[in-house]
Amino acid sequence: MGTDGSVIFINADNNQYPVEEINAGIDHYDVISWNHNEIKIIVPSIIDSISKNVNSSGFKAVPGTGFFKVRNRYGYVKQSSTELNIPQAILQSVDLNPINDNIHKYSPELKSIEGSGYIVRIGQDVISTYPQAKKVIEKALREWTCVTGIDWKLGPDISTPTDYQDGICQISLYNDASDPVLMGTFGQKKPCGTVFPRQFYQNSFDIRINSAYLYDLDTLGDVDNNKYDFYKAFLHELGHAHILNHANREYQDLMFWSSDKGVIPFVDRLTLKQSPDAQDAGNYVTSNLVGPLSGCTDEHILSYPKFCNRTSSVFDREINEPIIGVYPNPISSSNEINVDLGGILSIGKTTFFVYDSYGREVQIISSSSIGNNLYKIQLEELSSGMYHINVLNDKNKSSVVFMKL
Repeated sequence: MGTDGSVIFINADNNQYPVEEINAGIDHYDVISWNHNEIKIIVPSIIDSISKNVNSSGFKAVPGTGFFKVRNRYGYVKQSSTELNIPQAILQSVDLNPINDNIHKYSPELKSIEGSGYIVRIGQDVISTYPQAKKVIEKALREWTCVTGIDWKLGPDISTPTDYQDGICQISLYNDASDPVLMGTFGQKKPCGTVFPRQFYQNSFDIRINSAYLYDLDTLGDVDNNKYDFYKAFLHELGHAHILNHANREYQDLMFWSSDKGVIPFVDRLTLKQSPDAQDAGNYVTSNLVGPLSGCTDEHILSYPKFCNRTSSVFDREINEPIIGVYPNPISSSNEINVDLGGILSIGKTTFFVYDSYGREVQIISSSSIGNNLYKIQLEELSSGMYHINVLNDKNKSSVVFMKL
């Protein structure tokens, strides 16, 4: 906003306010109206005017959940009395070559060229350094596809150096112990047409893995001491490839900006299935940003393959995962719901964590099976809406969605 004042948000990349210098808040094209009594803005997913040097993480600031501040042209700053809740963030960019000098922000559409989506290729350096990585990466791609329907597949390995502008989705390594980032995703956006406002699509993305850090590549069991969870970190980067930004509302969400080292018990390991905000954001993208873009790409065709009922150990991928069912779904007058864990075996009780669409925990239920791995659970009075049930026992950690009418 320059000398006219600004709105300053918590930075979702580090849970701190950006340096409160003159350009530390929103940009002028994010403002709808501003007067003495009311400010209307479009909350951006990135504060473009903040230089990379302002943010200690090395990236431009991402507005996050927390108290916000308003600064007037005289430098007076006042903090809000209530927190702003930002559960998810969809990538936005600015058209660097706007038509008629009109600033235009956009979220890129997903690509569909010649009937395909994205073909992801793994660099030979990744395969030689982490022989198990290919199966882990394939499983991560499957998990996103099963949740949101995004069409991306694993293609042949590649040996050429990464080029962010070559239109190839490539996974490669670099080694920099001074870089605090475990992995990074870089997307290539292309414009479509010359009519304002121009539309853009994500032509490709590259994911770089920092091999200076130690990773645990198994997807079951505890994360080993002093190692990072490779599977979680890669799922997170695929979130960026899915046009998502960081979120800071809940530490236990896949798009949270930070990651911990092991030891991490298996029951505490985080995947997309335990991240309702990341699921909602991804499904928003595949519901609203799939094209078609006339003259550029066809509509991105969503895909829910038959393997979506399978998630086995990365080292034993032929084990069938039982289907978790919930019924009745949706529920109306009754608050009793049945959860069928299929072939998941368990010793002792199973715990069910119920979350609303904002990720707030509304109930914890501990129950024993009434037979054949069927559970009857009594819910509290719930308002209408979408809910997630996270299922946790000694053999499984998964989630299922239901609706209350």
